Amino acid sequence: MNVRGQLQAEWTKSSRLNQCLLGVYLLALLAGNYYHEMWRDELQAWNIVVYAGSFRELLTNIRYEGHPLAWFLVIWPVSWISADPALLKVTHALLAVATASLVIFRSPFGFLEKCCIVLGYYLLYEYGIIARNYQVELFVGVSICCLWGKLIPNFLRIGWLLLLLFQTNAFGMMVGVAIALAALYEYLETAGDQKSYGKLVGFIGLVAAGLGISMMTLPPGDSSFASEWVFEWRYERFISCIYSLGNGFFPLSPPGSYHFWNNPLVGVGAKGLWLLTIVFAAAAAYSLRDHKSAFLLFCGSLFLILFFSYIKYAGTFRHQGNAAVALLLAGWVLLLKPGGTKRVFRYVFGIFLAGQVIAGWNAYARDLKYPFSMARETARYIAGNYPPDVVISGLYTDVLTGVSGYLQQPFYHLDARKEVAFVVWNKTNWNKDTHWQPDSVIFAKFASYCALQPRAILVTSYRPMRRSEKDWPREGDAFPVPGEEALYVVCVKAFTGAINSDENFYIYELTNNP
Repeated sequence: MNVRGQLQAEWTKSSRLNQCLLGVYLLALLAGNYYHEMWRDELQAWNIVVYAGSFRELLTNIRYEGHPLAWFLVIWPVSWISADPALLKVTHALLAVATASLVIFRSPFGFLEKCCIVLGYYLLYEYGIIARNYQVELFVGVSICCLWGKLIPNFLRIGWLLLLLFQTNAFGMMVGVAIALAALYEYLETAGDQKSYGKLVGFIGLVAAGLGISMMTLPPGDSSFASEWVFEWRYERFISCIYSLGNGFFPLSPPGSYHFWNNPLVGVGAKGLWLLTIVFAAAAAYSLRDHKSAFLLFCGSLFLILFFSYIKYAGTFRHQGNAAVALLLAGWVLLLKPGGTKRVFRYVFGIFLAGQVIAGWNAYARDLKYPFSMARETARYIAGNYPPDVVISGLYTDVLTGVSGYLQQPFYHLDARKEVAFVVWNKTNWNKDTHWQPDSVIFAKFASYCALQPRAILVTSYRPMRRSEKDWPREGDAFPVPGEEALYVVCVKAFTGAINSDENFYIYELTNNP
């Protein structure tokens, strides 16, 4: 066989392997989505767009979200078809398949590396099955890398994609700024005679416009979720933020842990763990040293993620996963450059991918086996056992968002005294005083409402930090209504066993015969 024939045979074999890998990913994604029960954060975004009758109303609904527009603009037109949250899953899954396809067919990684990437924690599970805006960020990020090989003619296209990337989430914005700096540096270094000051001005204008639009979605001053800004030096906070970066690279959970999600293998207080994070990050940066753009992309991302984590919000696996995204994108840029030794990078990246696969399949298998949230089962029970005109009442809008989304109907807020379908993160609607009310107070408010609306039921949940699981109510438990001798609130159904431990739900009815 001649050289041309050998190359053709190798290309055909590689193409078939890639197609098989995409097929495996698609099957895994379909199974994962089928069994995954969406939780409140997923359905918060869905309810926001479902109850937005106009673009102006959409902007009002997201005012306190702390997330820019991109994900809402993706799913808002989808909600015009139906309020069924299954469409949210379909939309997110299509984006996940598109992202995986770009990685499999367009990236310079080896086949085994591609397998570990798309079947690892973030692409398969955290950003693949859990339907949030992080998938949009990932899709845009890998799309930029697909254009990087011909950066000079694609310079403005990358600018447009960065404008979109800035509209995904705050951590994505940090990675986006680093990508912008890396792209600008590479353009200035390599364009030579092809350098166009018009393109430079256009690129910088697109980046500035993207950042400006994103900043316009910052929550108002009366926001109540993660509202603190920290600018003074706090050593313990700094160490905790470095530790969080480590969780981003290796989102490992304790083996056998039922509540594995956002449950790191080693606690924040573990001595020396922050040092291991620094060692790994330094090794990764060293492995990228031969490509200044890749080095700038990775190190710039880590610095900005760490900075934002310190002054605002460190978050959990899904937020700190942007450190992993930065390493993936920087590695992609590095491998596009011909020549040079990449052995050190392959070793470091291999360690990273091993952790991703272990974490990914641990999470994926447990989500298949156990319910992530009990919101879906609670909604099914209500739909199947109560008349259509039953009124669902409750107090905690963030907790009940999932049930509301699956039922495709709002619930009556006992404090706000109106129907709501999603939480508004301001000091009036979500604060410590309204969010941690004793059961006796909740039951009294429910009894008062039942005097006006006898067909009402109460749905609530309990957070682990509020009381231990052994103290949670059981079916049949009856509680006297304070100040009412003959009235009781009875727990008629309990939905427990959720991986996400504050996604268990309890249905109560008012009765005079417990």
